[in-house]
Amino acid sequence: MTVPSHNVTVLGLGRMGSALAKSFSRAGHKVTGWNRSAGPRDAAAGFCTPVQDIADAVAASDLIVTCLADYDSTMEALSGVSVDQWTGRTMVQLASGGPDDAHAMKAWADERAIAYIDGAIATFPDRMGNADTCIFMSGDSAAHGRHEATLAAMGGRNFFTGDDVAAAASLDLAWLSLLYGVTLGMLSAAAFCEAGGVSPKHFFNTMPSFMPEIAHAAKEYDGMIARDSYEGDQAMISVHLAAMEHIGGAAASSGMDTRFTDMLLGMFKEAVDRGLGELEIAASIKVLRGKAG
Repeated sequence: MTVPSHNVTVLGLGRMGSALAKSFSRAGHKVTGWNRSAGPRDAAAGFCTPVQDIADAVAASDLIVTCLADYDSTMEALSGVSVDQWTGRTMVQLASGGPDDAHAMKAWADERAIAYIDGAIATFPDRMGNADTCIFMSGDSAAHGRHEATLAAMGGRNFFTGDDVAAAASLDLAWLSLLYGVTLGMLSAAAFCEAGGVSPKHFFNTMPSFMPEIAHAAKEYDGMIARDSYEGDQAMISVHLAAMEHIGGAAASSGMDTRFTDMLLGMFKEAVDRGLGELEIAASIKVLRGKAG
């Protein structure tokens, strides 16, 4: 299906913003770009029309995609745009932030009658626009419906959650928790290889075989959390704890930093102490929930 060409403005032409602008341009859209500093703005001339005045950038399109450092810097930059210039426009905010930032930005947008969509990018710049790239979005459903086909240029697995404007930010926190947890786990794995005289490349080359295991676990955890029932026949938390004690001991004896393994041991020991030891590992969410657990 051919998507009709539309005008899109991208505010912020850093690494991620430039990747966004390129994705819209590749999809056949007319892209206007703005950046506070001249260097990135001039460098973007190959894939968008760069403008110096942010008000001119907003005036160029009815779909405004912002990708600045954070929400405060976004509102500061947009202070140079008069209220009447926003008439009929939709803004998709893709800066880093949390649910409170999303609510504050929506209030700011409502004062200017902007159709507001909050978003979060769950990938790196070099994967922007890929078929399996996911962008979380939430907010104005009608505006999303009008621009869904255009926004599809950002990624093939964009996920719009509905009118709760903070939902995308919450999903972003979930994604980042996974990203940084997995990153630390992979680097710990590489350190274990090095400590044992094994090249980390052997571990990293086997990573594709682990992905189905993780996907299977995610499906199982999703069902258990939804049912609030953690009975199973795979491996109890107490069994996992024994494995964690093993890797903790190995880390210590090899001279590795043990903060990562200490954290794992602490969390899962608490789960056992709270009487969850005979349940599947997903029951450990009760520890992570803190007071709400």
